[in-house]
Amino acid sequence: MAIKYLSFDAFGTVFNIEGIRKQMYEFVGARDLELYQRFQLRLAPYNWYANSVQQYDAGKKYSADIYLVGASAILQAAGELGIDLNEKQAHEISLGLGKLPLFPGMKEALVELHKEYPLAILSNGTPECLKSLVQNAGVEEEFDMLLSVKSAGFFKPDPKVYELAPKAFKAPTHEVALVSANDWDTSAAHMAGLSGIWLSRKRRVTSVFGIKPDLVVNEMGDLPGALRGLSKAAE
Repeated sequence: MAIKYLSFDAFGTVFNIEGIRKQMYEFVGARDLELYQRFQLRLAPYNWYANSVQQYDAGKKYSADIYLVGASAILQAAGELGIDLNEKQAHEISLGLGKLPLFPGMKEALVELHKEYPLAILSNGTPECLKSLVQNAGVEEEFDMLLSVKSAGFFKPDPKVYELAPKAFKAPTHEVALVSANDWDTSAAHMAGLSGIWLSRKRRVTSVFGIKPDLVVNEMGDLPGALRGLSKAAE
């Protein structure tokens, strides 16, 4: 496995989605945690639903727009919990997806990795959202490219999304890896020809449709050493 380029999932991998609780608290107070937990379970599936319904007029407005899909997931979660939120409030909360904090130790790991590899974000976020995330977190200099699903017109795990990274790097697909904390994401990347690196955060390794990650690391700080080990093994 000769990895020469690294792409990173944003939400839940580089940036902590739980940071959106700050915006939730402004509208729901002490119920922010339960709203977040319901929302967090729905965000990825709502992206998949948006992919599926694009053939219908009702779904087209959600095409690759994380803020709109996020607001819909928030409204659904609030309704299930009996929390009174309107569409405008849900959208205000959803904008918090562009203001998420980094996970601890993330910046240091990215700085170290960037010394050896070109880096890109490959994310379900809009271009505006991704730009806001890296600027607010102070890591814009660590990424050579911000690749948004807007360019593909679909959310992950559509294969068109994963094709964006090799095209942007102008590199063979097998030389590009996706680093993600989502097992379905690394499996989809593998199926698209990339290497899938799973950030496990000490979770048990699982397979999606029988496809396990090509490489597993517990924390992002472990990745530079793991990649060096792969390079030596390939020599």
